[in-house]
Order: sequence, then C-alpha cells, then structure tokens
Amino acid sequence: MLEPPVATEGSVVSIPRTGKDVVYRYATAGYRDCAKVYYATRTLQSGHGNPYELSLAPKNRIKGQDHWSISASGICSVGSDHAVDFVPSGEWLKEQSVFELLSAKRIFKTWLIAKMFKGWHYNTRRNHYGRVQKSLASQSFLAKPMFCKAVLQLRNITHEMARVQLLDIQPGKSYRLEDLSKEQADSHKVLVQPALEVAANATVTVLQQLIRNITEQEALIRRQVEAYAADPSAGASKGQSSIQIRRDWKAKEEQLQSLTIDVAKLKCIVRLADMMLCGAAVGMLMEGVTGLQARLASHAPLLVLPAFTHEGVHFEPESQQMLKCLNEDVLQPMVTCIKRLPRIMGAEGLAALWPGTPPSSTDLASIIIGNDAINSCRQWSSEVNGMEGQQQVGVVTLATAALQQDLGHALGVALDALMVHLARWLACLKRVQAQEGQRQQHQETALALWDMYLAYGGKPLPDQQDKFDEMKEDAAVFQKACADGVRFLDERKAGMVALLDRTVRDATLQLKELALAVGDCFDMDPEQAPEEALSQLEDLASQVDSLAERCTMLQACQQQFAVPQSDLKDPRELKGQLTIHCTRWNCLKRISDTQKSWMQSKWADLQPDRAKQQMQDAVDAQAQSFAEGLPEEKALQQVAYRNCQELGKMLPLVCCLAGPRASKEQYWIELFRFMDRAMPADTADCCLDQLTEDAFTALTYAEQIQSVMAGNPPPKPLSTTNWGDSAADSGSTADQDSSWVLQRLNACVKIPRYEGATHLLLSTLLLLLMNAISPILYI
Repeated sequence: MLEPPVATEGSVVSIPRTGKDVVYRYATAGYRDCAKVYYATRTLQSGHGNPYELSLAPKNRIKGQDHWSISASGICSVGSDHAVDFVPSGEWLKEQSVFELLSAKRIFKTWLIAKMFKGWHYNTRRNHYGRVQKSLASQSFLAKPMFCKAVLQLRNITHEMARVQLLDIQPGKSYRLEDLSKEQADSHKVLVQPALEVAANATVTVLQQLIRNITEQEALIRRQVEAYAADPSAGASKGQSSIQIRRDWKAKEEQLQSLTIDVAKLKCIVRLADMMLCGAAVGMLMEGVTGLQARLASHAPLLVLPAFTHEGVHFEPESQQMLKCLNEDVLQPMVTCIKRLPRIMGAEGLAALWPGTPPSSTDLASIIIGNDAINSCRQWSSEVNGMEGQQQVGVVTLATAALQQDLGHALGVALDALMVHLARWLACLKRVQAQEGQRQQHQETALALWDMYLAYGGKPLPDQQDKFDEMKEDAAVFQKACADGVRFLDERKAGMVALLDRTVRDATLQLKELALAVGDCFDMDPEQAPEEALSQLEDLASQVDSLAERCTMLQACQQQFAVPQSDLKDPRELKGQLTIHCTRWNCLKRISDTQKSWMQSKWADLQPDRAKQQMQDAVDAQAQSFAEGLPEEKALQQVAYRNCQELGKMLPLVCCLAGPRASKEQYWIELFRFMDRAMPADTADCCLDQLTEDAFTALTYAEQIQSVMAGNPPPKPLSTTNWGDSAADSGSTADQDSSWVLQRLNACVKIPRYEGATHLLLSTLLLLLMNAISPILYI
C-alpha cells in the first residue's frame, strides 16, 4: 500500500507520483524515506502510448487489473494474460531513456505508425479472405459432406436414365414407315417410360433421405443448444470444466448455424435434381435426333415406300411426303414420350419444403422448343432444299439402277456448285469481318450453304467441320445475346418511361396543391397566433423544397430516357411567396412578444389586494369631500353617492385586470358583474383579448396624466398600433390627453353616459381615480 515518506533532517520530502519518481527516490534515499513496495498502473501522460509511463495507485484499487509493483530491486509486471515479468531498476531506466530518445525522432514515429498500419492491413485482408472463404463454403453444395453423397447418387441416376435409347435404328436396315413407327411406340412403352419412372422415384427417395437426415440433425443440435442456454451448468455433472463446456457450446452454435443454412438450401437441391432429370431427358431426345440426322445424312436408305403399277412393284421417290410422315410418326412421339417424364416438385415429402403451393417444375416444352438441333430435324423439309425435283438422298430408296445413276450425277453437279458458292462466301466473310452487320448476314448464308452441302451427302474435311461448328455456335450465341439484350433494354425502358410518366403526373398534382395552399396564405386569419401561422408556413416550405428536388431529378430522368420535357413549373417561385408571408408573420410575432413582455414587466410586481384597498380609500375620501362641498340638495347628494357606489363596483374589475395570476373566467365574471348582466355561455376569447388591450392602453396613458398634472411634458406612450411613434402631436395639451383617456376608460369598462351634473361628477371622479392609480403603478 502506498505510504507517505517520512521527513528527515536536511531532506526535502516530496510525494512520488510516477514510476520514474519512485525509481529515482530509491536511488537517492533507499528505504529511508520510501515504502518497500509501490503499486502503479499505466497512464498516457504524453499522449503517444509510452509503455514506461506509470502512475502510482493504492493497492486496494488495482485488484483484478494489470499493474506493476515497484521496489528498490526493480519493477515487476503482473497481468492476467501473461507471465510475471521482472526488470531491474537500472535496466528499466536505461530502456526508458532509450525509448524517450527514439520517440523524440521523427523517423521513429513514422516507422511505428507505418508498422501498425501494415499489420492492420495484413490482418484486414486475412480476415476478409477468411469471411469470403467461409461464406462460399457454407453456400456450395460440394463443400458439404452431407450433400456430396446425394449429388453423386443423383448423377448416377441420371446417367443410367440417359443410357436408354429413345430411337433404336439398326444400321444398314431399311424400314417401312408403319413398321418404324410401331417399333418405336413399343420401345417407348416397354423401355423408355419405365426407365423415366424409375429414375424419378429413385431421385425422390434420395432427396427424402437427405432432407430427413439434415432436418433431424438440425433439430438435435438445436435442442442441445437450447438446453445449454436454459441451464449452463448442466455439463458440470459429467466432470467437464467450465472452459470445456463453453468451448463445446460455441462449437454447437456454429454447427447449428451451418445446419440452418443447409436446411435453407434444401429447396435449391430439389430444384437442382429436377433440372438434372430434365437435362438427362432432353439429352435422350438430343441423342435420338442426332442419330436420326446422321442416318438421314448417310448413303444407306432408311425409309421405303412401295408402289404397285401394271409394270410390277417399284419404289417412288416422294421425299416431301416421306419427311412429313417422319416428322409426325417418329419425331413427335419422341417429344411426347419425353414430356411424360414424372415431375418431383410435388412429390410426398418434397412439397413440404414450401409453405404454400410448391413451384412448378421445369417446363420441358420450352426447353425442347428452344433447342436448335431438335428444331432443325423437325423442320427438315423446310430447311433442306433439293436440286432435282425436291429429291432427298437417304430418305427414299430407289430400286431402279438408272434412276440411282441419274440422281448420283445430279448430286455430284450440285455438290460441285455448292462448293464453289461456299468458297466465295468464305472469301467474302474474311473481307468483311470488321463489319458486324455484314458479318452476321454472310455468316448465316455460309451456314445455310454448309448445311445444304452436308444434307446432300458432302464429305467435309475435319478442319472445315470444326470451323463451321464453331461458327454455328458463335452465331447462335451472338444472335441470342443480341436479341435478349435488346428485349431486356426495351422492357426496362418501357417500364421506366411508364413509371416516369406516373411520377411526373403525381408531381404536377402535388405542385398544383402546393400552389393552392400558398395562395390560401393570403386569406389566413390575422387574429390567430403567429406561432401557428409560422408553423404552417414552415411545413409548406419543407414541402416546396422536397418537391423542387424531385422535379430536378425528374427532368434529369426525362433527358436520360429521351422523353419529351413536361410542363413542370419551378416550385422555387412558391418559395419566394412563402418568404414574404414568413417575413410578415415574423414581424407580427415580434410585436406580440414585445407587448407581452412589457405588460408582464408592468404587472409582475402589482399587488391586487393593496391596490384595491388604496383605490377604495381614495374613492371614499373623494366622495366625502364632494358631499361636504356640494349644495344642500339631497337629490344631488344621492346621485353623487350612487355614482360613487357605481364607481366602486369597478374596483374588482380593475384589480382583476391588474392581477398577473387572474384567469380568463375571472375577467369575464367581473366585467359582466359590473354591467349588471348575466354572462353568456358562448363568450368569445377575442373579446377578452380586446378588453385586455384596452385596459393596457388605459394604464399606459394613466402615466401621461400623472406626468402632465405634475407639470412635466407628456412622455411617449407605448401604443399597440404604432410602435415608436408619439401618442400626441406637438400641439396636444394635457386636457386633450385627459379627455382621450376618459373616452378610452368609458369604452373599456362600458360605463353608461349621464347628462348634466351627473356626467360632470362621474368624469371628475374618474380623473381622481386615475390620480390614485398612478402611484400604485410604480410600486
């Protein structure tokens, strides 16, 4: 514990504050004036993170914290995350001196900061790489062992399904159309359709097993995590330490998070399996179509059509009719068989993944229609044109040798002509490769000629075949990408133009509404509170500002989408009108605040009870003096006393008006009591405000009367209608001021006018009353 040093004779006692002071004190005085052990904590006195800056602290304040103990032998560092480190005092002073010397150099400061930033940058990149790697691992199917086995099983199922032949044609065998159609129908019924059903059922079984395993494991881990959250000490009964229990709980939480992601990915694996089945089915169809095209392109005959005439049996080459029958009796049944593939999206155990109606499976019809190879085979008769009488090689078998020889000669001539045209188009294609539009047109022509050359049995070279296959793929990809891009841009532009049109109409309506609201500002009630009017004007100003920003954005969007500019007006014109209204109401607010502050300063110190008593005494004294000085006429005396009594009825009203804590109900009660009338229930507050203003003006001019009667010039009044101007001209007199005050008092308290001596007496009493009130105003 920190103990103060003991003073000795001839020594100067100073209490050490830092670790450096303690070390120097030990070096000079030893244990004579020092405690055996001092305790210190790290401080930042210089602001640069000096590890040698230590501040002394009592022992009871450093419990459970990292601290240093300083003794005559050295300095010992005690911390919870590292071992105890002891440094001798001399070495400590040496290290501290070297550190202070280096930290004073600019290069040392720069190097330390650069080192810290380099380490921070390295750690940031490593953490970012780890997060990205972890995210990809959690989203990839093949990165999870539970999904790998299922994906391999699905791939095996689709591979076995694709091995079934959809179209079985024996090489070198010729068929009648009816026989070929019947054989394919039997093959579809006996082999293909059962294979499709077996593949679909096996896929559903694999998916159900996968879903069951993942959901059961996720539920088990979730129960374990919830049990630990409910009772963290449950694992202590098994002999585990708290650190081991905490580590296991964190591992379970991470495993639960990973399994939650896996459960969310089950929908994706079901869609993947559905796409794999569809891909295998379309692959079967593609294999059958490709085999049919290869057989039609070969010299071996496929279909024969016998005809009976008077000369005997012969074969008639009606190629167009044969191609039509081939399309209807062979190709269409193949497509129909593939479309009967059982779908797995609505199977039992898989539909439960979606809360509502499960999504529809992949549309096989759209995939088949969009396949170029299938369409080219289906529309064979329209894509391939013959040279001699629309005759097709490989479609119809000709039994007559002469006809076969003539057809072969015509075919040779046609092939030579096609090769010449093909060479010309290739040369032209090389010359115009830089022009994309001409390149596309020539490419289509060259591909059409190439297909015609192959259809007539031409034998291409390997390099030519690869070149034209690559050209076909590039052309198809380019055309599809261009069409998709143009369609996408057109749809987005149409949607944005429609949205922009609606937004412009809404902005126009809002601008009209704001214009009407700003126009209504001219008709605002001048009697309402300025604060309410200013609040309404501020709301309108904020709406105008937001609308101005929106109009600017809409005009920029119209220019971007090449839309004709609309007749949107500038909302800033309304902002100018609102500024004028705000200026006017701010002036009214300042006038109202000045009036209220003046009235509060004048009435704050008034005492209603004292004023009432003084006014009552003054009225009684003046009434008695008038009664003694008047002639002995009892009627006149009675009138005077009655007027004095009526004047006394005014005292509660004046005191109520002078009282700063009086309520509105008290004002109205005293006013109508003075007038001997019943107070109506629907009294307007504006009348009370006018009454208060009149009373305020009367009290103001009472000061002028007091000043004039004392022989002084009248002071400038504080008027509510013309601030800063004098109340009377230079030629006004005290009598004019007094008469004006009497008129205002008569109008204020609603005293009835009397004729003759009664009116004169009442006027005199009112003037005396004002003389009595004047001293009270300055209390």
